[in-house]
Amino acid sequence: MNLIEFMRSDIYVDFLNDLDKSLSEKIDRNSKVYDVVVNLMEKWLEYASLSFDDLNWVILNCRSESIKYIIKKQVTYREANGGKDNIINLAPKINFPIGHLIEYYLLSKRPIDLLEYVTKIRIPGPRKYVKEIGVIFSEIKLP
Repeated sequence: MNLIEFMRSDIYVDFLNDLDKSLSEKIDRNSKVYDVVVNLMEKWLEYASLSFDDLNWVILNCRSESIKYIIKKQVTYREANGGKDNIINLAPKINFPIGHLIEYYLLSKRPIDLLEYVTKIRIPGPRKYVKEIGVIFSEIKLP
């Protein structure tokens, strides 16, 4: 299985349907996800040493919590009107949850590997970012 096949799977599409219910702007399912993006995300899976079975595990076993995690990250990091850099916020594409699912898996199962993964995918300020998403993860786990 490759990433395109995974994103077309029934399990993933059903997850997108549930995620859409919580997003203010619905996922754009018609726009093409460019090969360069697909290749990059497949490298992310390699860097995290994850398989599609691992992503399925998150979707099947942590659906509600992973959706809360994604929404909380959106609220935390999305800047209104593009922020100081005036970034145009377009509707998310179908690949949008993949990076979040990878992080969620690592936070759940292998938190010790998270900093190395975030460093490999070149997130600026990786230590700060790991700390911030750790807090988000902890907050969504609270009853």
